[in-house]
Amino acid sequence: MVKDDNEKYQRREFLKKASLFALGTAVLSSPVLNSCRKLADQYAKLNIDPKQCVGCGECLEVCYYDAIKLPQNSIYTIDVDKCIECRECVPHCEFDAFEIFIIAYVIIEDICRDCGQCVSVCPEGAIDITPLNYYIDESNCVECGACAPICSVNAIEVHPPTYTINSTCVGCGNCVDECQTQGNCITYVGGSDQYDISACMGCGPKYCYYACPENAIYLSGGYAHINHSLCVRCGECLPSCPWNLITPSTVQINQTNCITSGQCYSACTYNAITQTFPVGHQAPVIHDDICTNCGDCYNSGECNYAAIIQETPSNYHDPIIHTDICSYCGDCISLNACQYGAIIKTTEDDYKLPKINQEKCTSCNNCIDVNACSIYDAIDRDTKLASINNQNCTKCDKCIYVCRYHAIKHV
Repeated sequence: MVKDDNEKYQRREFLKKASLFALGTAVLSSPVLNSCRKLADQYAKLNIDPKQCVGCGECLEVCYYDAIKLPQNSIYTIDVDKCIECRECVPHCEFDAFEIFIIAYVIIEDICRDCGQCVSVCPEGAIDITPLNYYIDESNCVECGACAPICSVNAIEVHPPTYTINSTCVGCGNCVDECQTQGNCITYVGGSDQYDISACMGCGPKYCYYACPENAIYLSGGYAHINHSLCVRCGECLPSCPWNLITPSTVQINQTNCITSGQCYSACTYNAITQTFPVGHQAPVIHDDICTNCGDCYNSGECNYAAIIQETPSNYHDPIIHTDICSYCGDCISLNACQYGAIIKTTEDDYKLPKINQEKCTSCNNCIDVNACSIYDAIDRDTKLASINNQNCTKCDKCIYVCRYHAIKHV
C-alpha cells in the first residue's frame, strides 16, 4: 500500500514539473518578454566604479556566470619608513596577517640627564622620571656669568661685575699671571714689567736702598740703580723716595677680553683692582620656574669654581619606561623627546621588519576601513580593480548587494 502511494506521488510531481516547464517555454518564447529582455540588456548594464572598488574580490563568490573579472586581489603592505611597530593594527586583522615583532623602549641611565622633559611627550604616561634640581652655591660663585650662555632657556641669572685697575697698583704682576688662564686680558702698559729710577738725586740717606727687601737696589757712583733680576716689583721702594723718582711697572685690563672671573681680584694683595657691580645687582640664581633640569650648566664643565650644585630629591629613583603602560607608539623617539639620545628601541634577536603575510591576507580592506593605522598611515594598498563582462552578466544584482563599498551600479 505504501509503495503504491509513493509511486502515485512521484507521478504527480513529474506531471507538475513537466507542466511548469512547458509553460515556461511558452512564456520565454513570447515576443513581448523577449523585447523586455532586450530593453533590460540595453539599459540595465552593470558597471564597477573604479573610485569605490577596493579589489577585495568578495563579489566574485556570488557571480555564478563568471561575469566579474578580477585577475588579482588588491595587495596590502606596510610602509616600514612610516611604521613605528606599535602593533595597534594587529588586533584589527581577523586573519592574523600582520607580522610585527614585539619591541620595547628603554632609557639608558648613563646617558639620561633625569631632566624629565620626555615625560610629557608620552601620551600614556609610561615614562617615570624624578628630575634632578640645580642651584648656585653663592659661596663659590664668582659671578663670572660663564654658565649663563650654556642654559638654552635662560634660566640662569647672573650680573657680572666689572674690574678696573686703581692707583694703588704697584705692578707686581700677580694679576697678570692669574689672568693668563682666565682670558689673558691683563697686560703691562708699554709691554715692560720693570721698575725704573730716572734722574736719581743721589740723596745721602739712600732711602730706596734700605727699603728694598730683596736687595735689588744698588748704588753706583752715588746713584741708585735697580737689579731687575732681583726685583720682585713689591713696591716697597716707591714710598721711600721723597722725590718720587722711582717709576713702577703698571698693568691694564682689556674689558673686551675680560671674562669677569674675578681671579685677578683675589690675587691682588694691594687692593689695586676695583670690583664694581651693576646697579640693581642681585645674587646669582637659577630660576626653578624656567629651568628644564637638563643639567647642561652642571655637565658642561663651564663653571670652574664648583658653584653649580646638582641636588638629588629624596624621592629619587632610576628613570624607567613602564612596559605595562607603554603603548609602543614610539613618540618618545619620533618626536625627539630626548635631545641626549637616552631613549632607545630594543628588539628581539630574530627581529624582522614589519610586514603583511600575503598568504594570510584576504584583501578584505578591514585594516583600512577601521583606520587601523590612524596616526602614521603606514598601511599601503595597491588597488586592483574588478570589471564586469556584461555579455555573461544576467543582471541578477547579487553582486550589487554583496559589495560593501557600493562600487557596482546600474548604468
